[in-house]
Amino acid sequence: MSASVDVLSLPEVEAAASADTPNLLYWTIYQGLVRSIEADTAAVGKDLPIERLISAHYSASRFTVRQALDLLEKRGYIRKQRAKPARVISRSPVVP
Repeated sequence: MSASVDVLSLPEVEAAASADTPNLLYWTIYQGLVRSIEADTAAVGKDLPIERLISAHYSASRFTVRQALDLLEKRGYIRKQRAKPARVISRSPVVP
């Protein structure tokens, strides 16, 4: 009796678009996740993959992934919970 949970797909890493954009890995992960959230019309209520899978996908440390997830949470895209995957709560930023 396992419940089916939708999980947001992870985008590939893209190079920084301009010199104005910080070229930091956590920022690249953050922008990729934002693009995925905003592009998916059914994103609200979906879980993000667990930190370990995100870090493996982007070849980043879990600390770097946590930085990106913290920024997503501060901007109002996701809600993090202890011992559970982060869940998308909004498709647009609450805090600019």
